[in-house]
Amino acid sequence: MFFICLVLFFLTVPLVILYSQGYRLDLEKRKIVKTGAFYFKTFPKEAMVFIDRKPEKSTDFFFGATLIENLLPKKYLVSIEKLGRQTWKKNLEIKEAQVTEAKNIILVPEDLKYGLLEKDVKEFSFSPDGRKIVFKKDILDEKENPWTLKLYDLERGIKSHLVDKKQLSEKQEVILLSIIWAPDSERIILKTEIEKEIKFFLLDLKKSPPNLKALEFLEGAEQVFFHPKDPQKVFFSKKLESSLVLFGGSFENGSESLASKDMITYKVSEDGIFWMSKDGSLQKSDFSGRSQKLNFEPFPIGQEPIEIEVFNSNIFLKESGKLFLLNESLRKFQEIGNNLEAFKISSDAKKICLWNGNEIWLVYLKEEQGQPEKKAGEKIFLTRFSEKIGKVFWLTSHYLIFNVESKIKIVEIDDRNEIQIWDLSDFKNPEIYFNQKDKKLYVFSGENIFVSEKLP
Repeated sequence: MFFICLVLFFLTVPLVILYSQGYRLDLEKRKIVKTGAFYFKTFPKEAMVFIDRKPEKSTDFFFGATLIENLLPKKYLVSIEKLGRQTWKKNLEIKEAQVTEAKNIILVPEDLKYGLLEKDVKEFSFSPDGRKIVFKKDILDEKENPWTLKLYDLERGIKSHLVDKKQLSEKQEVILLSIIWAPDSERIILKTEIEKEIKFFLLDLKKSPPNLKALEFLEGAEQVFFHPKDPQKVFFSKKLESSLVLFGGSFENGSESLASKDMITYKVSEDGIFWMSKDGSLQKSDFSGRSQKLNFEPFPIGQEPIEIEVFNSNIFLKESGKLFLLNESLRKFQEIGNNLEAFKISSDAKKICLWNGNEIWLVYLKEEQGQPEKKAGEKIFLTRFSEKIGKVFWLTSHYLIFNVESKIKIVEIDDRNEIQIWDLSDFKNPEIYFNQKDKKLYVFSGENIFVSEKLP
């Protein structure tokens, strides 16, 4: 009996040790393999995880996370469900001695609730801080004063009068062309057309009623930007002969010339003023007047207009549907997208989404070390539709929200296995805006503005 027990001891102890270290017998492969695990993190929390359609465990109450261990290396069908939410589903592979992660799972609502924010709206514009909306409304049965501008304070739920057509001009027709916001969201400039002449007006929103001031020194200006550091100043450009000249102006003291006449386009940001010269050189000037050349290799200048966009340390040029990024080490522009309508950078500044009429693509600006891993410069295709894509916004750094004709959808950017797309809502001819401040979706449809409940 002693020797029998001794033999059994030496036979079972290694098996127990191997088992405790995560080794299992894989009957399909007929060998001992080391197991792996799944780690999930969801919002909302307390969602049930199914592995190959069998319930395993739910994500916890505190962090919305769960770890499922001792899984044989192979592919599994994972689905995560919660009442009132659409299912997250994906085929994920377990590898030996590794944890497969999905840490940014959002469970999209099955039925997103909306409320009516305002009706009979013609146009609307959000403030940069996401706390205010300015909207234009028609005044019925008023021929001499046909429209008005209202301000809606989203945090306090207060609506107030800003200005109407009669305050801008008593007799002439007034066409509102655009609303230009100050970076602090406390002032706006109205760009208007009065009797075929472009005129600008300043509204100070801090005062009640708001002060209205005509900005005569801006007459003839094309692009207008508020000074990022001084709320009493603006930058604006004028066409002189065949050149674009940049000016700096004060609401009290007039204007002065700031840049050379060989400029073809410019952009004002918090970091300074960026402008492109006719020789293809991109210049950057700080607000004290010191400038530097950013690219060694000239950018080829054609007949198409060029737009400059600056996000954090990333500098983009958009020309004729093509997008170029300044390579800081090589100091030259490299094409990263073509045939596009617009693009948006994610809140973590690691990636941008590009879209045209029917497709959405993703370009990684920086290396992504979390799963799925991505290299800087890697480009992936997300989705394609036969209908026209409208506006696209980042819901989080891992999900996009957009509309395709009447359908509002959410798409993940995790391209492991099949990329998932969920239908969220349906509106007639919607114009959407996702507000990162309050995490709500605003939909302009049929001259009405609808606002959703808070999104994950």
